[in-house]
Amino acid sequence: MSEASPAEPMPETDPALGADQLHPADRAFLAQKFAGGPLIFGLISVVSSVIILGMIPGALGLRAGIDLWQRGVRRGVVVAGVVTSFVGVAASILCALLWGSILAGVLLGRDAMRETERWRGEVLEPFSLTAIESISGDTFSFEIPPKDDRVERVVLLLAGVGEAPSAEAISTAVRVAERHPQCRLLVVTPLAARDDGKAFATIASASTAVAVVGRDAMLPAPMNSVSAFPTMVFIDRTGRIEFALVGSRREEELDRLFSGEAARAAAERERALQEAAPRTTNNQATSTPPASGRE
Repeated sequence: MSEASPAEPMPETDPALGADQLHPADRAFLAQKFAGGPLIFGLISVVSSVIILGMIPGALGLRAGIDLWQRGVRRGVVVAGVVTSFVGVAASILCALLWGSILAGVLLGRDAMRETERWRGEVLEPFSLTAIESISGDTFSFEIPPKDDRVERVVLLLAGVGEAPSAEAISTAVRVAERHPQCRLLVVTPLAARDDGKAFATIASASTAVAVVGRDAMLPAPMNSVSAFPTMVFIDRTGRIEFALVGSRREEELDRLFSGEAARAAAERERALQEAAPRTTNNQATSTPPASGRE
């Protein structure tokens, strides 16, 4: 009886064997198994696109889906993954642009607010503006500081035409101006003509006269460099800027500004600070012990 020949050893599988070196059946199995990967990356990309993080999983999903398609995996889940990943990348780009514009607007608004805060207390050189009366439609010249004794302060509202914040600010200011006839409200539209229909449409319901000044107005410094709309400038009878505010405000706050209550309160605070400063200096001087010399 002949001896059985020993069995030939099975070839060992190389752990570093690449996917391209696998048996075709194994490659097909792996491809089908991971066909849902692009869709998973795409869904993650869409969800995280709001915080601008969807571009990374979206790019991975696009690459994985294209690779599977080229390997012959022509399944609907692969197509859905590629489409979803593309949508996630596009949404991330749009969100990045949106957040960038919002951030830029916030930063510019803060710069404008800091700039206008420095205007308070400045005395303007006398100037005049050519305006159109909102009720009669007549063109007239208005001088600042006002020569009419009945006008206690002038409110210049620099606004953009066709912009929602400016339209809201104009509507609110018009309603408040109707309760304060001692104030003269002038709507200045630096980017449009003074007879622009959109500006008049916003103040059409005003029962008191509101003047509209167009882009041909020659505003003195620092108002000639305003780029943030709306901006409201309150000027007293002497031509001094009481307040300069950026953005729309509530009616309660505007009532205090139009009536002069806010200006009087600010003047009292400044007077109290000025009176307290010498007392603080004297107290510090008396509380400091004299330096003793050594013999």
